[in-house]
Amino acid sequence: MADKQFLERLTATRGVSGYERDVQSVFLDKIRPHAQRLRCDSMGSVWGTLNAGSPTKVLLECHADEVGFIVRYISPEGLLYLQPVGSHGLQAAIAQRVVVKTAAGQVYGVLGTKPYHLQSEAERGRTPGITEVWVDIGARNAQEACQLVALGDPVSCCSTLTSLGGRRVSAPALDNRAGMYVVGEAFTRLGEGLTGVELTALASVQEEVGMRGVEVAAKKINPDVALVFDVCHTSDTPGIDRRLLGEVALGQGPVIVRGPNVSPMVGKRLLEVAEGFGIKYQIQPSGVVTSTDARVLQIANQGVAVGIVAIPIRYMHTPNEVLDWSDLEACVELAQAFVQSCVAQPEFTEILKYD
Repeated sequence: MADKQFLERLTATRGVSGYERDVQSVFLDKIRPHAQRLRCDSMGSVWGTLNAGSPTKVLLECHADEVGFIVRYISPEGLLYLQPVGSHGLQAAIAQRVVVKTAAGQVYGVLGTKPYHLQSEAERGRTPGITEVWVDIGARNAQEACQLVALGDPVSCCSTLTSLGGRRVSAPALDNRAGMYVVGEAFTRLGEGLTGVELTALASVQEEVGMRGVEVAAKKINPDVALVFDVCHTSDTPGIDRRLLGEVALGQGPVIVRGPNVSPMVGKRLLEVAEGFGIKYQIQPSGVVTSTDARVLQIANQGVAVGIVAIPIRYMHTPNEVLDWSDLEACVELAQAFVQSCVAQPEFTEILKYD
């Protein structure tokens, strides 16, 4: 049964790349009752393990960080100027309410720019640059602003998880709170009686700035096989060329990625498991090394058999991403079934025969 409160907590908690501590605490709260061992590293990645020492090591992986900004400069007027963290556009964030995470707590503000009425024709026809937007926290001058925030504090958009039509939800940072939900929920359900494999649930840091956290954590965990849970774009909204992106829609199930960044053996197993358990799924071919933690995880240590399972979302890297609950729950079911399949069939090395 869906743990909607878990997703609410994940999406209500901020975690810009490099500042993931608060959202990692939510993830740990979820897996702690079921993990036999909890670990973290110097970068801030956290993981829990079941059946440590079993011969086959299976990893369920997600990234905890979200795109956002940091405070780069405070003007004499008390306005905060920003530097982006991760790859995202400014256009969707303008006029949104934002939160600055400070040492003393949260400070709220609005991402402002020159009003439309006062813009020139040239300004109206383009997206403002990073120096043309600012955060207004209500300070009257730099002195007041500096009493509330500090240079380097992270800034992110803030809103609550909102139901859309009953089956779908909108929230900031579903990339990748959705993945955290799947990994945390699957680990919790498997913790009831899993035996035969060592299972680790990892929430890594700094994926949005170069997949940095998983590179460090993978060296310590050293898995044999891993599933990476992240999000992907859908092609079910206007203006998207399905000939380029493929056929991906909300409500049609997990997206299983095929291509050079995944193990064909893991991909085959995912398809077999999905079909065997009646789990609706979608396939997305990717002929490139993906912009997910699989990019690094696949070649970690002496190599890892990696699969990618994506949760389809709309409006990625905006303050109001959208997903379908049925896709999220199907991803949890697929993760559970895959891990259980590893008990009886733990081998993912393709044996090549030569005459």
